Amino acid sequence: MTTYSNAKYGFVQRKWFGLPKKWGGDAASGFTFGTNNPGTLTHVEKWYPQGPIKIKKIGVFVSSTSNNASGGLMNFQFLTRGASASVIGTLQFSSCTESEGQIPASKTSLTVAQCKKGEYITVKSFEPTTKTKGTEVKATTSGAAAFFIDYVPRYANDSTNWDY
Repeated sequence: MTTYSNAKYGFVQRKWFGLPKKWGGDAASGFTFGTNNPGTLTHVEKWYPQGPIKIKKIGVFVSSTSNNASGGLMNFQFLTRGASASVIGTLQFSSCTESEGQIPASKTSLTVAQCKKGEYITVKSFEPTTKTKGTEVKATTSGAAAFFIDYVPRYANDSTNWDY
């Protein structure tokens, strides 16, 4: 007897990181930013998906209004493969102030669309930058956010079977 399989039929799944209970998640609160100076701040250290996955979309949800008084736009990066980290994609808020309870318009670019079996995903935020010149804005960004990845399970590279 054959049964329905989400993986087999490409059902898109969403994994949340830091979505507060107020918005239907399991976390007490979202990830905060602070001054994040210098360099990067790691929000999600390592998430190991079940088996290999194909990444369809990355995103951020504002769980508490964000603001950068100096006009800085928050930047986020999703990475995979650990030590030889590959950038899955980057996100940048489209405004220095983002309202609570929404997925804001953001510039997104996906450069790697997979996470292989046994690899993990990391999420980091970077020093806020200006929209036009990309220069760093060393000022505190208030607020909190949750991150998400939309994905579908896929065949393992060495098999014609679904690998979970």
